[in-house]
Amino acid sequence: MKLRYTGVRVRDIDRSIRFYRRVIGMRVAGR
Repeated sequence: MKLRYTGVRVRDIDRSIRFYRRVIGMRVAGR
């Protein structure tokens, strides 16, 4: 199964992007 799209609401977008990229390996498709 592939995860193609998800939306996440956060307070600190830059910190959250670092977490999702480093820990989970996701990439940003758009902001």
